Amino acid sequence: MFQDKFPEKYLEGIRLFNEGLYFESHEVWEDLWKEVVGQEKLFYQALIQAAAALLKFESGIPTGAEMLYNKVLPKLTEIPDHYLGLDVRKFEREFKLFFSELWAAPDRSTVRFPREKVPKIVLK
Repeated sequence: MFQDKFPEKYLEGIRLFNEGLYFESHEVWEDLWKEVVGQEKLFYQALIQAAAALLKFESGIPTGAEMLYNKVLPKLTEIPDHYLGLDVRKFEREFKLFFSELWAAPDRSTVRFPREKVPKIVLK
């Protein structure tokens, strides 16, 4: 269904991201990011950095996760509410909520990675 509407690499990155393969999704989207310009480039960069932030959190590197998280949010605010089939505002809210437990912890090194709460990328 979406194969005709969106770039194959975009869809492959989403599949990998939703499977928790953040490094792999990052790599696929990075290939695509190199091919585009403008707002589309910014959008892919936000997804790439979101995947990298999740990877850092999962790997127990909260400072790296925070650095990337802080790069993602300004980019997402520059993207329209709905872009390339994604409800960007919904993803942004879920991304913030996911990281809220980490930011609230007095000792971030002890916060487990709540895989069941990771936001999913769902296209409409």
